[in-house]
Amino acid sequence: MILHIYLYARHIHYNQVRLQSIGMCILLLATNNPRYHSVLLNNRDEFLNRPTAQASFWHNDSILSSTDLARPEHGSWLGISRSGRLASLTNYRESAHILSHTSRGSLVTDFLISDHDTEQWVQAVQASTADIGGFNLLCGQLKRDASKQKLACFSNRASTVVCSTQSSGLLKSPPSNPVDNSSGHCLQYSVGLSNSLFSDPWPKVQSGTLLLNDIVSRSLAENWTHERFLQECFSILSLDNLCHSIYIPPLSVPSQYLGSQSDQVASSPLLYGTRTQTVILVDYDGHVTFVERNLWYEDGSPVPPEERDREFTFLIQDW
Repeated sequence: MILHIYLYARHIHYNQVRLQSIGMCILLLATNNPRYHSVLLNNRDEFLNRPTAQASFWHNDSILSSTDLARPEHGSWLGISRSGRLASLTNYRESAHILSHTSRGSLVTDFLISDHDTEQWVQAVQASTADIGGFNLLCGQLKRDASKQKLACFSNRASTVVCSTQSSGLLKSPPSNPVDNSSGHCLQYSVGLSNSLFSDPWPKVQSGTLLLNDIVSRSLAENWTHERFLQECFSILSLDNLCHSIYIPPLSVPSQYLGSQSDQVASSPLLYGTRTQTVILVDYDGHVTFVERNLWYEDGSPVPPEERDREFTFLIQDW
């Protein structure tokens, strides 16, 4: 009995250390590269039993996203509209648990529905989100003309807003600070978000941006097909090497250990890990490929490979 208790405690401690080392959700984005106008990779790490609806179109068939059913607002962590509005959210890791009346996921759906300019919307939201759980939000309007495209990244745990810039070449390595402090502009060709501030990326974010740059370069040199590029994107999202892990296998951990990482609180251990992977590719004609891969059922059993993927394609309006 003592041995069993020791092994269980050791297992829980290992999982806690693993989660503390590698963090949770991740978002990687490359814009204006020679192959695609925009490439977005996303892992959603969450309790496997959290009620969720798979990706589908809604709001008069104008918005594509999955839906978090655990909160009454039915928000999301990632979505794109037929007009090219894009939003993705990651939680900010902090020790105190905050369960606010406002769901962080509702920020994603609110932006996608809104008609406001990106800058105006961000300014309004910044003034009203200080008291909800910490988050990072990437949002903006995708446009063929880079001068008309506005992307912003901000957190309610930081005072600055990072604006996108267009880079003319691939970076061999990320700069020590991905933000130009004087202008607030992003310095990187590929950018990433996890559970820290944009200006202080975790190791897996730095690794992910380099890997994304690498597959863009190799796809051009080796003339990859669209399907090959898509699968290489999912390979990045499935990287599992502890400190730099992008993918998290299901781990049994007490939910209270995760603090504000989840709005769901339970007293008994639950399975937690990467449950959904999404790749969004936008070419220079405004053609969108959206592929969502669901890895686990809510009961913790694996989804068969032939049933994992849901693919959607459409053209951005007024591109």
